[in-house]
Amino acid sequence: MTSSPDKLGDFPLAKLNHNTMTSYSVNLPLKLQQEAEQWATRQGVPLEQFIVGAVAEKVASLRYQLNDPSFATITYRQGASGQTIAVICGTGIRVQTIAIAAHQWKLSAQQLAEEYGLTEAQVSDALGFYETHQTEIDSAIATEQAIEVANQEILVEARKLAQAKCLQ
Repeated sequence: MTSSPDKLGDFPLAKLNHNTMTSYSVNLPLKLQQEAEQWATRQGVPLEQFIVGAVAEKVASLRYQLNDPSFATITYRQGASGQTIAVICGTGIRVQTIAIAAHQWKLSAQQLAEEYGLTEAQVSDALGFYETHQTEIDSAIATEQAIEVANQEILVEARKLAQAKCLQ
């Protein structure tokens, strides 16, 4: 990876093309490149992987046209369950995580920013998004909590069955 002194970073970027990776050169403003490198380091991934993830997030959000244009730093991505979830762009941090931490744990915007490695502007945007989309996000939180309760009940029953089997 090289940086030229004219405020642009030029480096090869892997891009997905029919399940193969090819090289693609991207020029980034130096400040953007430095910030992207910092975020990639915080997340423990190479810069190229961070950029591929950011591009994939953006393409998915455009494909499904779910984004709320009032909140530029919030996007949707498909979770493991197949449901779309609102996340803070480039971080993978769910809006519902920030909402829970703010409302249930009573953390301030500054505390949230420090805890999750975000800017206060990102936290503010996430909380604003939550307020605007509260019904949707509260529903996702309730669904996730119900799944957790059901999983705990299954675990308790499995333990009881295992203990009964051991006693035989």
